[in-house]
Amino acid sequence: MKLISLLENYGNASPLPTPPLLLLTDVSLLKSGKPFFVPDDGHEYRAFPSMAIRICRLGKSIPARFAHRYYQKAAPALNIRDITLLSLLRKESLPWTEAVAFDYSTPTGDFISLPQMGMDDIKFTFRHLDNTGKEISSPIVFDPERLQIGADKAIEVLSRRFTLKDGDIIFLGHTPDSFLLSPRQTVEAFTDTKRNLFVKLR
Repeated sequence: MKLISLLENYGNASPLPTPPLLLLTDVSLLKSGKPFFVPDDGHEYRAFPSMAIRICRLGKSIPARFAHRYYQKAAPALNIRDITLLSLLRKESLPWTEAVAFDYSTPTGDFISLPQMGMDDIKFTFRHLDNTGKEISSPIVFDPERLQIGADKAIEVLSRRFTLKDGDIIFLGHTPDSFLLSPRQTVEAFTDTKRNLFVKLR
């Protein structure tokens, strides 16, 4: 199983014609309902809302017009980043992997079937709560219409470089807004009134 994350693909984040990508390992995944232990190292950790799609069939060099045949489900996700370390790596022009692809850095919610019209009507609302259930900051909505390249184009681009296989997960990008994480908090995501992602911070 491959985990591929597109960077700088939300809003007008990237000046490049196609966004850069990051390959994650399977230990980066954290299933909904499992806790995330905020490291006690004095660093600043932030969670950036994202959306994932799961590949459902084998494909290579897939044209965008056929890409919808290769995914049927989407899920809310988070990209948790060590902001302190990331700043240092950027300053030294070093790879980001250590700060953005560590163990359990990508909590992923329950995958839901997409409507026949595709992702047009799918939006995930992310909420950040304290231990009493009170919102700490304003909700963040992930709207796939704001992606620089959408799911179909992403599959076309990525399948030129990699053979996509059943079970591979593509993270389509993340919002510029984020939640500052501390223990005894919760991050959750909804589509309509159904909760698809729940992460308890410890």
